[in-house]
Amino acid sequence: MPNWVEQNLHVVGSKADVDRFIRTGFVRRSKGQFDDLLDLRRLCPLQRREPKSTYTHESAVVLRHYRTRTQAFFVMITSWDYPAEFYARLARHWPSLGFVCAVNGEMDDFGGISWRWMEKR
Repeated sequence: MPNWVEQNLHVVGSKADVDRFIRTGFVRRSKGQFDDLLDLRRLCPLQRREPKSTYTHESAVVLRHYRTRTQAFFVMITSWDYPAEFYARLARHWPSLGFVCAVNGEMDDFGGISWRWMEKR
């Protein structure tokens, strides 16, 4: 059984940009599935020649999510490690959004906060 890494991802921006982020990456569970997912590869696609192993995880299991007009908040988990490369690429793929992410290892073996605020228009 894997150790789980909990992550809280807070997304802030205009209604249209937050809507587009959710439509692109949030996958609701369907019949026969147990969990909602956040599809990391759809949110931050790999370049053509990048190896598929660039991302340690293709998706994260969403435990809870909340939405307001200009914000979205996801509580999610991944196994063994957090998707560091995904978080590093968020700003490049979504420059009009701001992000704050808290990462906590299940055994309190590591943790941290990452943030990137949106560009002014």
